[in-house]
Amino acid sequence: MSFKTTLLSSFVGLAFVTASQAALTQIGDANLGATGVDTAGQSRINIELDAVNLAAGTYNVTQFELGVDGTGNVTPLLFVRNGANNGYTVLWVGSDIGVTGAAATVVTTTNYGAGAEQFTLGSATDVYVGAWHDGGALVAWQPGNGTDHDGGVAQTPTSFAVSDTLLDSDISHSGIGRTYMIEASVDVVPEPSSAVLLGLGGLALMLRRRR
Repeated sequence: MSFKTTLLSSFVGLAFVTASQAALTQIGDANLGATGVDTAGQSRINIELDAVNLAAGTYNVTQFELGVDGTGNVTPLLFVRNGANNGYTVLWVGSDIGVTGAAATVVTTTNYGAGAEQFTLGSATDVYVGAWHDGGALVAWQPGNGTDHDGGVAQTPTSFAVSDTLLDSDISHSGIGRTYMIEASVDVVPEPSSAVLLGLGGLALMLRRRR
């Protein structure tokens, strides 16, 4: 087998691995169908308890979706459990999503460009999706596996920062029997070494085509 053929085979294998790594991972589910929405007039944080374990690496947040009723603002959030395991630490904060006259049966989608919204994990970690919403934008839900749901005044700020902590003791309704229509899609950013190898593989492919 020639050197060119060997290099080309390596390129194909690497491309397959990289494509697999870049596949979107869904955290939460915005396409459940609404049974109810939160009561108007009070801001809240909802954190879905169905976490997804992500490997170490840097990730793009590519999309955030939610079923929401009414008119107001929603702040998309991702969380991890904090080191002391007595609450959540904010991992990623998206810009506020404004909704106007939305119906809970309609999924509102926000897309992000590659590299625009990112977070980094130092080791394999469970990641939770959540959202803050004001008393006008009401996130939809159906009975489900459980959500940490907080309507307490102390935990309903209108802005968040990465590394902020939400303590379990401050969550007014822990493990409430609902699943909220909240979903984030993420994909891993390939390592620089992988990108270099892909470039070499592309060169090998061009050389083969010139033969």
